[in-house]
Amino acid sequence: MAWRDAPLLVALNALAVLGLLTLLAANYRGVSLARLPGAHALAQLFVAPLEIAVRPGPLVVHSTGQVQIDRERARRLVPVGRGLALATPVVLCFTALLMAADSVFASYVMQVVTITLPFDISTLIGHGALTLAVAWICAGGLLVALASDTRSSFGEAIERLCSGLMGLVHVAPDSLPAEGATQRLATPRRAPLSLGWVEALTVLVAVDALFGGFMAIQGAYFFGGLDTLDRTGMTYADYARRGFFELLTVACLALGMLCALAVVTRRESRAQRRGFNIASGALIALVLGLLASAFQRMLLYEQAYGYTQLRLYTHSFMIWLALVLGLFLLALLRAQPRLFVLGGFASALIYLATLNIANPDAMIVRENIARYQASGKLDAFYLAGLSADAAPTLAAALPSIDEASRAIVERGLAYQRDAISQAMATQGWPSWTVARVRVVGLEPLDDSARR
Repeated sequence: MAWRDAPLLVALNALAVLGLLTLLAANYRGVSLARLPGAHALAQLFVAPLEIAVRPGPLVVHSTGQVQIDRERARRLVPVGRGLALATPVVLCFTALLMAADSVFASYVMQVVTITLPFDISTLIGHGALTLAVAWICAGGLLVALASDTRSSFGEAIERLCSGLMGLVHVAPDSLPAEGATQRLATPRRAPLSLGWVEALTVLVAVDALFGGFMAIQGAYFFGGLDTLDRTGMTYADYARRGFFELLTVACLALGMLCALAVVTRRESRAQRRGFNIASGALIALVLGLLASAFQRMLLYEQAYGYTQLRLYTHSFMIWLALVLGLFLLALLRAQPRLFVLGGFASALIYLATLNIANPDAMIVRENIARYQASGKLDAFYLAGLSADAAPTLAAALPSIDEASRAIVERGLAYQRDAISQAMATQGWPSWTVARVRVVGLEPLDDSARR
């Protein structure tokens, strides 16, 4: 949180910190998250935040109930309150008349009723609400952590609800009797919302055929590259921008469909499991081909129009999505759903850590400067608007760009340096980051650059 300054990266870091703290509170004294079944681990993501939100409530109600009120004294104050209610409109009416009769009296009244506060009342209310919300969440997290080996009545209700919903599509297998036992084996139970092996295989084969036909048509463009685009008359924008997000959406939906089918499909025999795994593996291979096509499209688009935050983040997201698909296939072949759940969670943290180490904004500057040196094209306004993470790399690249672009970048860096210095002076330590300190430590630009 105190390292990078890019807004999207800061938001992802904040979500990761909150998620990790929630999981820590939920399992602080309970069973280790790695030992929980996959479905139970997913339920923790829903139960723990709700418990953190409601845990302080009974404590507050109990504390306020301990406040003793002197009923006799309160009964004596009731007539005074009624008298004040009757006197208020009378006093206001006479005050208005007297103010209209004498301007000196009116000025004194205005001085009395006009109170100049040394602070902004709206800011005070906002800060008070934020402080109360943070205090409530911290109290809830501490209460959940201290009682993480048990569940509140609300948490138990939510957990039973999650278990009931999961029971509609998945039934845990009954344990086998010990060796040598002669008890009768119970008939395997079926989930109410389950899908037969033939139906699931039909869906997978149909989608495999569709994706296979698409990849066969895409093969010429994927392997032909820029020369194929020139022969077909397609522009970079038509080829890359129009199809990239659609392909990425298809890949995400396909992964969701595979997860749903893996949960609801009945696979009693070994042959059924093998057929389902083969069809799912073929679909994963085709989805990886779709991701490769989308990756190629975005690469062409970046070569034509330069690198931006959206393009770089989506590029890296596709790599992580391919890793998640591989984890799903491994968990399916080994019949260990927990491997996919925990592996996906760990890979997401590794992906976020890699983004922080790689510094996307600095990478954007380096790639666009290299593209400028090769083609002479540079969007100086976009580079000047990047976060403080890009400032040192951008300042080092100033001698290698033309004068017009250099002037734009220098003005952007000067404005950014002044804004960060002012923010750090007024907001204090919450605005401190390593990236911002580096910007403030840069050599001041001359007056011409500031202008």
